Amino acid sequence: MKKQLVWLISSFLVGIGCFLFLQHDNHSAAFHDPAPELTPQAVVAGFNKDATIQLTTKEVYWTETLSDTQAIAYAETQTTRYLIVLRRNEATYAVTHVTRRTVHDGQEWAEADVIETDAGRFLIVIGENHRRLIDHLTIAPYKVSLTNGAEETRAIEAMTRTFDVATKEWFHTVQKLPQAFSKSLFFDLHAVDASGAERFRFLSNSID
Repeated sequence: MKKQLVWLISSFLVGIGCFLFLQHDNHSAAFHDPAPELTPQAVVAGFNKDATIQLTTKEVYWTETLSDTQAIAYAETQTTRYLIVLRRNEATYAVTHVTRRTVHDGQEWAEADVIETDAGRFLIVIGENHRRLIDHLTIAPYKVSLTNGAEETRAIEAMTRTFDVATKEWFHTVQKLPQAFSKSLFFDLHAVDASGAERFRFLSNSID
């Protein structure tokens, strides 16, 4: 009888503990703010806040989340292309960096940018291939170092990448870079047609 009483009291206390835990968990979930979705509307709101040129949602082509607090977006007007870096601030996104380039009408193009955020460094490749004249992209990384006081540029051949874009009208890729890589790292982008001939090349920036 004594054992049964102890068992009943123990069960009752465990039940009370589980109930209180679930109530606390539900309460926390109810008041936890989820990360806001990075929509074209959120990009436009962040960009237009302090910009003299105002974007519309139709001009935002794509967005990518880099981490819980960092994101990027690509927008294009009739005259200018924008690569936009954003940081989440509670329920909104604030623009921290913008790369602007002029639009070249009727031409295939591809560009590479290295960006640095709180979430790390990233290689961003963006391009357009309307006439399908680009078969693939070769992206070769280089680093700048000092040897006996002289500046030297060396290829990192093991990291060279090839991207097939023959069937793509628009393309982009986001690659996170190892933190150990030198900030002098930059990328040499080659656009190659189906015959193997180079159509054009583009040198990215470096962070340093």
